[in-house]
Amino acid sequence: MSTIRIKTEDIAWSYIGNFFRVATNILLLPLILNFLSTDEIGLWYVFASIGQIVVLLDFGFAAALSRNISYIWCGADSLSKEDVRVIDNRQTNWQSFKVVLKTCQYIYVAISLVAFLLLSTVGTWYIIRVSGNEFLLSWIIYGVAVCINLLYSYYTSFLRGVGAIAENNYAGIASKVCQIVLSLVLLLCGMGLLGVSIAYLVSGFALRFVSWYCFYKYEGIGKALKSVNVTGIYRQAFDMFKVIWYNASKDGLVTISNFLCTQANTLICSYVIGLSATGSFGLSIQLATIIGTIASIIFTSFHPAMQEAALHNDRQAGFRYLTTSMMAYVYMYVIMSLGALVLLPVIHWLKPELEMDPMVFVVILLHMFIYYVYHLFASYISTFNRLPYTTSFIVTAFASVILSFVLAKYMEMGMWALIIAPVVVSLAYNAWKWPYHVIYELCGSNLREFMQQGTINLRSYVAERYIHKNR
Repeated sequence: MSTIRIKTEDIAWSYIGNFFRVATNILLLPLILNFLSTDEIGLWYVFASIGQIVVLLDFGFAAALSRNISYIWCGADSLSKEDVRVIDNRQTNWQSFKVVLKTCQYIYVAISLVAFLLLSTVGTWYIIRVSGNEFLLSWIIYGVAVCINLLYSYYTSFLRGVGAIAENNYAGIASKVCQIVLSLVLLLCGMGLLGVSIAYLVSGFALRFVSWYCFYKYEGIGKALKSVNVTGIYRQAFDMFKVIWYNASKDGLVTISNFLCTQANTLICSYVIGLSATGSFGLSIQLATIIGTIASIIFTSFHPAMQEAALHNDRQAGFRYLTTSMMAYVYMYVIMSLGALVLLPVIHWLKPELEMDPMVFVVILLHMFIYYVYHLFASYISTFNRLPYTTSFIVTAFASVILSFVLAKYMEMGMWALIIAPVVVSLAYNAWKWPYHVIYELCGSNLREFMQQGTINLRSYVAERYIHKNR
């Protein structure tokens, strides 16, 4: 029987994995602030933003493939374009499983090739425009690293789809340890931005190898796939692509909206305000994103189980997973935000010329809190293989970017334009629409009951998994 069981070690490894993702930035930050100039720091965030643009070429396949891999792993014989076919069977159809994996691999080969063409042309033009030729080699290495990471990112969908949460984090940890160690060595050797780019490139190979090993060892997947022969796999893969594409295209639009909401303003900042301000703005966004990512770890870990609950129409289990993880997010985000505000003067001590206004940071934290809340509720809706939020997400994102640019460029509001615009636009619709849809319409509950039940479930979960277990 193939089922998704979220174990205590999965949650623990999720925190450890995200710790290493955060530690990569935290451990490198003092060295970056010490060894790189203010302009180089700004350029590094520009690198990251352009890299995120290219990742948009994934166009929703990561989420769609992970979701559909979960359905087949948990017993579905076939996939549908929209909604889920409720089933009682929990045995994996290995032929369908092999076809969906092959479909995933073919898709990412094509995506990585397109990414390489865009980075080597448009990306290079932009980097030369904002910084000249001085850092061109660093950019080339970084661009190659982005393509390699994109090519092998299908293993993340594979691992998450079958509920191998701990194994997915093993791979991420190995990659980040590699990046941290190499970055430290190369920065101390005086290689600057070039050293950081090289370390990122090598970490991509580490991610690929460990992910490959973990996936094919998990639950005997490697042996099972070797014993299955699929005739006409190329044709079947193409047919499956057409099914997956229906919602993947919507996921792709959501991915674009995510970028516009979190990364586009960094590029606006570098273009309108300057690289020095971009360093401060980019760091604030990075810190708020780190807090949001860590706070949502339990939700992310529970998500494959939510997908299984949707497939088997187990609404009670789905509601339990949702309320527990959402309240965990709220409590952790608030606590970590307060901690970040207390530690904010440390950044000024490390880099006095990198000015970070506490009030600006508070508004950025508020914006990211709202952003994560409605995205997590939307993610729960997607477990039913429905994405009704796509249009509102993309409209909101473009409206936010346009308003940010107008306020920064023509109203001369500076950095405030880049943080007020997203908050106002989000509050207009998405921030209330999708939480309301899930809590009141899908779950048949209300906000007070949802929060109370979530708090009770969270307490029970922590007591059962950690307190009682350790006695």
